[in-house]
Amino acid sequence: MRSHSQVAWEKPRPQSDKQKDRFAQASWTKPSGPSMMTSLYPPSTTVQSFNDVLPSSAHTIAEAFRKEGRATMALTSIPFVGKFSNMHQGFEELSESGALDRGGPWRLKTAKPAVDRLLPWLSEHRDVPFYVLLHVADPHSPMRPEPPYDTLFASPAGRAGHEREM
Repeated sequence: MRSHSQVAWEKPRPQSDKQKDRFAQASWTKPSGPSMMTSLYPPSTTVQSFNDVLPSSAHTIAEAFRKEGRATMALTSIPFVGKFSNMHQGFEELSESGALDRGGPWRLKTAKPAVDRLLPWLSEHRDVPFYVLLHVADPHSPMRPEPPYDTLFASPAGRAGHEREM
């Protein structure tokens, strides 16, 4: 099971023991994202399959923060965490990279465009409460780590076989 975390803050807060044990409610992003954004289990969000969307009636953390007066922004390189799944609810600004439209098997491998867009936004909003969702795909397969990690946990033949299956 994957562990996810989101950060919403005015000032850094210490992490309690309770916060260390966060687990995704599903093994993939499509149903897991809406669960994190609504605090509901996947059956309650009705988002479990590829074409499912979060109902407009669902209340997201971004909507709660907007109602509180916080600035809100979402940056994502995965369509499951944007308009495609109706997860843009509550965000004043949404940046979707369109990474899946750029072709090639390594198209999702960098957070740089999202971070480059986020950093100036953070500077502009440093004196106001805000909520940012930054969701990038760098750790997703296919992944090519830098040496020596590229062969430390798997053989080159095993990687080649995995890439053929994708």
